[in-house]
Amino acid sequence: MGKRGKRRNSILEDPSRLSDLLYHYTRRDTAIENILVSQQFRLSPMGRTNDPLEFKDIRFALIGSGLPDNRIDSKYLQTDLEINRLMKEQTRIACFTADSDEIESARIDILRRGFARSRMWSQYAEGHFGVCLVFSKKELRQRISALKENVEDRLFEGSVDYKDFSREAINARTFNGDKLEKTSITEFIAGHLDEHYTALFLEKAQDYRDENEYRFVFFNSVPGFVYVPIDDCLKAVIVGVRFPEVYRDLIIEQSYRLHAEYRSLQWHNGRPYLSDR
Repeated sequence: MGKRGKRRNSILEDPSRLSDLLYHYTRRDTAIENILVSQQFRLSPMGRTNDPLEFKDIRFALIGSGLPDNRIDSKYLQTDLEINRLMKEQTRIACFTADSDEIESARIDILRRGFARSRMWSQYAEGHFGVCLVFSKKELRQRISALKENVEDRLFEGSVDYKDFSREAINARTFNGDKLEKTSITEFIAGHLDEHYTALFLEKAQDYRDENEYRFVFFNSVPGFVYVPIDDCLKAVIVGVRFPEVYRDLIIEQSYRLHAEYRSLQWHNGRPYLSDR
């Protein structure tokens, strides 16, 4: 089979599987030395992202007819501090790229595939030296859901919506003083997150729109990172066009152990294609 020969039964070229595939770009050493060896994927606290919309604290506005005369009281301030702490420390996110919704052919429309984004390879995968890991959305959801330990734990997910200063974002950054006055801080925050999770966690500036991001947002009380087992979730490992040859046999073996398909993304005359080597 030539370098452009079609591999039979490739999950990456099966039209029926496209809606279930998610792509995560990462560095070579992160893939080889951490994710594939441990067979775990790390969910990181929201406060560790590179987007100031997410790592900076929010100063929530306060509205409502039942406000105190000075419009600020200790309960509002405590709620503001606590929800920021929870969002930065106890909210973990996993970020992926999805295929375009406008794909007619998995092979012909390759530039619309989630694994063929040159800028993503440049920015997140070490300038094409890195790796793109391919996961099953359904199976990843099941793995993360299994990490819930109590009723307070939450899992949100969805495609990121790219908007600048939307009305939804403004509402999400506003507390209703009447509701806050009638309930506990813990109950109020839980209700606020459930009502506004889309605007708080699944909305980014339009500048990021070409990433076509899909996110899992997991909230629980355990401090630090959360690790998700990836056996059965990982479907393919794709290395970049500059991936060092010295590591190729190693990552092929790691892919084999996880029953994941191995491919490399090559380029010819400005167009990408998948290769077995």
